[in-house]
Amino acid sequence: MAQQITLQNLQDAIRGSAAAFRCRRRFQPAGGEGDKVFPPTFAGAVYAVEQRHVPGRAEPAVCVLLDSVQSQANRMELALQEALDEGKIKIPVLEVDFTEYGPTGDIEDDEKKGRLLDAVGKVSSLQVPHRLADPCNQQGAYRCQRRDCRCARCARYTPFTP
Repeated sequence: MAQQITLQNLQDAIRGSAAAFRCRRRFQPAGGEGDKVFPPTFAGAVYAVEQRHVPGRAEPAVCVLLDSVQSQANRMELALQEALDEGKIKIPVLEVDFTEYGPTGDIEDDEKKGRLLDAVGKVSSLQVPHRLADPCNQQGAYRCQRRDCRCARCARYTPFTP
């Protein structure tokens, strides 16, 4: 049974262990019922498709995606950054400074020493795409304090360690 989300539900979720909210809706095209929709196209002018289980069908149906988790995440990152910049919200933001790992101009030496080939500087978890923010967050969260650590856990998160 559907439950209406109230402010109290949200506050309880934040204090508790909720990781997400699920909302199912049936939408109609902006032009009205039965009008055309125009899914986004990707490289090669193809649509993103996936197979979904549709009630009443034995086999999965091929469906064209109108939106994706990645696209939604990109919009949320932008909205969060704007709200943060305007002082409307306060949230923890991870910042990683890659300045000391920037390129020197000697590509062979930079590759040998594991330096970055492009200057990155400081980046925050809201400034880089979420796919790149995750490794940054993981490195900060999981790496031991010992710079010379060789444990298996740290080995996965030390691509920039000289």
